[in-house]
Amino acid sequence: MPSNISGHIPDLDLITYYSENNRTFFARISPWTKAIMLVVIVLFITLIKSMALLTLLYVAVLLVYAAAGLPLKKLFAWYTLPLIFVLSLVLLMMWNVPGNTLLSFGVAGYGVTLTDNGLLLVARLAIKALISVTFSLFFLMTTKYNYFSTMIYRAFPAPVDQIFLMSYRFLFITLKMVDAMIKALRSRGSGLISGMARAG
Repeated sequence: MPSNISGHIPDLDLITYYSENNRTFFARISPWTKAIMLVVIVLFITLIKSMALLTLLYVAVLLVYAAAGLPLKKLFAWYTLPLIFVLSLVLLMMWNVPGNTLLSFGVAGYGVTLTDNGLLLVARLAIKALISVTFSLFFLMTTKYNYFSTMIYRAFPAPVDQIFLMSYRFLFITLKMVDAMIKALRSRGSGLISGMARAG
């Protein structure tokens, strides 16, 4: 059942459902192999600046996600949060980047310039975010929780492993509580903001 919080927030229940019920070839791949692939992909997108290579990698990761029988429409909706996060950072960084000038104006006595390389920086960081998010979701949605927890126990020393798993579980509980609160407000004909205003 989709989350009532927002269609743009990853639905942890749906992610858990796919992780426990996925029967594709990708679900049978060793979780260690997928974890190593995730690390390699993160290192690759950190070091590579070529848009052509990044685009090819994104298409490949997206095809693997789709081949695993995972929901593409949900994925595109879930892209909203990482894109907002990237844009909130890059919209400040893209100005005055050396390159061919596309737009130039003054702000409070300072010259502000937008170049082709500034726009390329936005596109590059956005596609890097989409690659990492897509493969991370693929990893989570094709790996059973008991396999995932076993990896954590073996990869991290105590008590770091327990802290990691408790934090993971706390995320589920928190979203469940928020979901239940929104359901209660809607059943009374109210919304989250108006309910908070009345409580105040």
